[in-house]
Amino acid sequence: MPDRNLLSQTGLVVVAAGNGRRFGARKQFVPLAGRPLLAWCLEAFDQLADLGERIVVLPEGAESEPEWLSIAARLHHPVRVVAGGAERADSVRAGIEALGPGCLYAAVHDGARPLVDAAWLLPCVERLASDVTLGAVIVGRSSTDTLKHFDPDSGLITGTADRTRLARAETPQVCRCGALIKALALPGSSRLTDEGQVLENAGWKTALHLIDARNPKVTLPEDIAIAEALLRRREACS
Repeated sequence: MPDRNLLSQTGLVVVAAGNGRRFGARKQFVPLAGRPLLAWCLEAFDQLADLGERIVVLPEGAESEPEWLSIAARLHHPVRVVAGGAERADSVRAGIEALGPGCLYAAVHDGARPLVDAAWLLPCVERLASDVTLGAVIVGRSSTDTLKHFDPDSGLITGTADRTRLARAETPQVCRCGALIKALALPGSSRLTDEGQVLENAGWKTALHLIDARNPKVTLPEDIAIAEALLRRREACS
């Protein structure tokens, strides 16, 4: 059974404040298998009745737009909207700072990862709560690719990474709220690419929760077809 106390101390921050420059549209509202992409993320976590506060970070003004209102109307648990910033780190900070003092932990999730499974959340929170030296526990998948180090100037390969020790960092990433807020205030934090790296930069240890399921991020228009295929396969297997 889920630890209701731990989940109630965990706030959810879904970051969906992008303007869709690479995608060509605001992808959080693009249709995916009959529902807006962002709806898949929020409805997955909506199954967790004991989860604490729920925040979604959207572009400024989007909270009054029909696309968002239609998503919110389907949810059983209220989600508060805050406006995002210029960079992803600014949006994460806005979401974390909007959580109340009862949230010791924050699960930060990319709103462009629609195949998230809410069952991944509790093991991350439990690991984080049991080890005070950890700043975050992040979801990730083992690498199946052979990855090369190379010189960007010459293009020459300088080595081959040991893929048994590599993982693709994904989300959700469960962090200590206070530690993440302080880490995001450090110089250079805005150029770092995920919350685990932000906390590592501040001197915290982080841990990995390995998953087997595909949890891709929708970045380009062709990624929609991939996500739809994975959703159909998941529903066929359930």
